[in-house]
Amino acid sequence: MATDLTNECKEGYVAGISKCPYLHSSPSWLAWQAGQRLVGMSSIKRARMSRGYSVRVETVGGSTLIVSFGRHDLSAVTINRL
Repeated sequence: MATDLTNECKEGYVAGISKCPYLHSSPSWLAWQAGQRLVGMSSIKRARMSRGYSVRVETVGGSTLIVSFGRHDLSAVTINRL
């Protein structure tokens, strides 16, 4: 069963320039960072872990997005719409 990360993703979405309160590379950290990357899009409806270092996000507007983190330090971020 997938981990529900909706609250963490929403926290990142509304956090502004705050520092992430979660441990680096944890599922909560990934969801918080994904929320940060989606600022300016429709608000977040649901978020959960996907394969690897990625988070699957559904928005209120009906979009489904995969936010993936790459490189050794997870600094390379890609957003793909499904």
